Amino acid sequence: EYYFKGDGKYLTFPWEKGTKIENIAEYYAEYGFSDWTHPQSGTAMIKMQHPEFEFFTADSTHYKAGVSCADCHMPYTRDGAAKFSTHNVQSPLVNPEAACGQCHTDVAYVVDRVAIIQAAVRQGQDHAEDALVAAIGAIEKAAAVEGADTALLDEARNLHREAQLRWDFIAAENSMGFHNPTEALRILTIATDMARQAELKAFQAAGQ
Repeated sequence: EYYFKGDGKYLTFPWEKGTKIENIAEYYAEYGFSDWTHPQSGTAMIKMQHPEFEFFTADSTHYKAGVSCADCHMPYTRDGAAKFSTHNVQSPLVNPEAACGQCHTDVAYVVDRVAIIQAAVRQGQDHAEDALVAAIGAIEKAAAVEGADTALLDEARNLHREAQLRWDFIAAENSMGFHNPTEALRILTIATDMARQAELKAFQAAGQ
């Protein structure tokens, strides 16, 4: 995860408070940074930038086991007596025997587990998306109501920002949750909850 800071557009990593999603969200909130404004809700938004490192190092099973990115994405190969890492960086599923078979004896089981994990994370992502769409619509309608409570609208927009930031953290990460399944489902659950809270605040702002 990174962004380009200030007029000089200096590459900056928002890790001052830590690398978990809550740390990154807090950093952005204190800095007051946004990448864009949502055209329907009017929310100042953040665009996540492929947070593989942050996601993987958040106490994932493979990270705690000492596995590196190269172990899976650049597995060892041989040319005669020489042993070296492949430099064709790709998904381990392209050649699971080489990538996963170094540590796992039942490669077929591992491949099946990947599919199960990714399906569960995708389902969680879809639920979060549904909640976000509902929140965006509710905020847009509330903002058009004459006399709407602006303080509640601000709360709704902030919840929208925080929910979408978390959804995007998983969506922009390239493993569909496999790099850290527990963390992915935790983040998506919170994103869904925040989006539903945003929808409720918008209803309240409109006097419903």
